[in-house]
Amino acid sequence: MNRVAGIKSEGANSLRSIPNFGNYRPAGWALVPRAELVSPESFGPYRLANLGCDDDYVFVDSSGFGGKNEPALAFDEFVDLVMANPKLGWAIVEAGQFQVVVGAFRRES
Repeated sequence: MNRVAGIKSEGANSLRSIPNFGNYRPAGWALVPRAELVSPESFGPYRLANLGCDDDYVFVDSSGFGGKNEPALAFDEFVDLVMANPKLGWAIVEAGQFQVVVGAFRRES
């Protein structure tokens, strides 16, 4: 099974392995603004721009029941976003009951 299929088969449980940084920012890593992320081909032209959170973060459904027409990315959409941005690290910066706010981080040179 390839990596993407493995991640998608686990569904929302895969989010459990993403570190939860909260307000912590590790040395040597910088937050990547959402406008700089590569949008996957599976996204419509405004999908990333219309998420329901701050412009520097990505809003992701963590319940496993989210749809593609909601202000948070469905899990499959999030996997597509991660795969379209392979050189970035990802971390939860805020968690709610049904959604998480995720930041994309780039290692500083």
